[in-house]
Amino acid sequence: MSIRNQTGRSNAIDHALGEFQSGYELVQNHFESLNDDQRQKTAHWATAAAWHQRDFQAMADYVNFHPRGTSKSSYKAILDINTGNYSSACAHIAKAQTISYDELQTHLGIGPQLSIKSLAKTEVLAELEEVIQYKTQGDSREQILRFWSQRFRRSHANANTWLKRLQVWMLACPPTTVELQSCFLDCAKLCESSGMHATAKRLINLVMPKVNPPVSKRDDEKKYHS
Repeated sequence: MSIRNQTGRSNAIDHALGEFQSGYELVQNHFESLNDDQRQKTAHWATAAAWHQRDFQAMADYVNFHPRGTSKSSYKAILDINTGNYSSACAHIAKAQTISYDELQTHLGIGPQLSIKSLAKTEVLAELEEVIQYKTQGDSREQILRFWSQRFRRSHANANTWLKRLQVWMLACPPTTVELQSCFLDCAKLCESSGMHATAKRLINLVMPKVNPPVSKRDDEKKYHS
């Protein structure tokens, strides 16, 4: 598959996160060979794919070609949070919020789907701010976890939006965090029902604690004497 076909395909599915594994691998192999115009057209989903694969170095490279807007400022904030540069992250969040609120006002008169998408962006930005609070104000962590869980329950059930939200949380705490485990599992169920089977399996694996299988006495003796 050519990267041009992949770009069109990603746009058609609204950058569905279940496709990002293959997209990430494709862009890793071809991004350097693209001209600047092609890189700009590819950068949106390339940056998102790198983020969801937790490849922050690649994400930083791709975001340089990302078109200006809410998403670019959000991704810059995410990169800053990952490196602990919280003052710069706050500046990018504030910039993204200004753009996002303007988008929300515009979309209110167009239709509910665009309004829901714009509202989801503003909630993600709010949670990026809360990630910074979580990492810098230890006494607020319990309350923030409660807010995240409650907000998740009230939000529109959309796999793409939910996956982004979970990825934001992972900047602050692991998926095994007890207060959030049920949210990860609910998202896995939604992904499974949406045909995103690999993504659903990945989420379940993230939530489940890694337990080594018990070793029988016979196997243990064999290992000891080998």
